[in-house]
Amino acid sequence: QTMPSYLRRFDPAHVRARTATTAVGLLERAGEHAAATTALLSLLSGDVCPEKRGAWYDRASTNFNTHLGKPADASEMLDHALADPWVRVGDRVALQRRAARLAKKTKNWRVAVAAWREDAHWDAPVERIDARAMNADAREKNKYVNVVEEDDDDGGLEDDLFSRPQGAVGGECVVSVEALALAHYSVAANGGWRGAHCETSLWTTLFGLLFADVIFCGGVPGTFR
Repeated sequence: QTMPSYLRRFDPAHVRARTATTAVGLLERAGEHAAATTALLSLLSGDVCPEKRGAWYDRASTNFNTHLGKPADASEMLDHALADPWVRVGDRVALQRRAARLAKKTKNWRVAVAAWREDAHWDAPVERIDARAMNADAREKNKYVNVVEEDDDDGGLEDDLFSRPQGAVGGECVVSVEALALAHYSVAANGGWRGAHCETSLWTTLFGLLFADVIFCGGVPGTFR
């Protein structure tokens, strides 16, 4: 309990818990769902591997409902999961959706109309972008045809190198899916929106700048672990 969180992964209990998690998967593949569920309940009774608790609850509820024919126990397991402060946000949303589906099946209206149900069923806005694919080989990264407007003397969208390949003058050009999305949003904003495809480099750079005093500060235990 006194060990810092960043060192707990090296604790014997943490290693045993991760090994037991692998064993749960093997038991489920062998059809031993009762034994797998017992192992999951044992893992959930402890306080190791808090990042795994959401997945453990999910597997236990699935085993109870689908493989052991105990929907009431599955619903109770989901109630415990949603009340567990260690369950992460992403896992919590998935568990909320599972609880809502199970509630409809078992006619447990107390759960079906719970206050968190609207959050569980929130859908992100979807925007459709149509383009002609140039290659159909699953082993290659898809390329798409994008129509590029002719350059003019006023600059603007046509000078935005983030939105189309450098050197494109007019007509059709072949672009990646990321460049296609950037061009789409730039056109929708009449050239007033600019973006760049940089994977996670932007976030890691900002993290390093904002937390430089912590990352590179001496005397902070575990800084470089």
